[in-house]
Amino acid sequence: MAAPVRVFTAQGCIGCEAVEHALAEGTLQLIGVPEGTIVEVIDVTSEEGFSLVEKYRLESVPSAFFEVNPCAILMDEESGQVIIDCDAENLDAPSIPPA
Repeated sequence: MAAPVRVFTAQGCIGCEAVEHALAEGTLQLIGVPEGTIVEVIDVTSEEGFSLVEKYRLESVPSAFFEVNPCAILMDEESGQVIIDCDAENLDAPSIPPA
């Protein structure tokens, strides 16, 4: 089974709420990951989330990663659709070093 796409969120974050809503409504689209990949939502204020903030070098939320690579989160406010693009060819962000 493929690794999940990890989406880091926090309470009170409007963009985070949009991602969580799109996931619940089934309007979230994943690009650049194997078919059937699941999305794991992690609250950065939780014990698990807090421990991963440094590992993933999180600077803002929402943020998404597939394995150790960052993903772009794109939102269409009109349609409510959220796209998480993990295709490395579409990203300028560096990946994190393996643990």
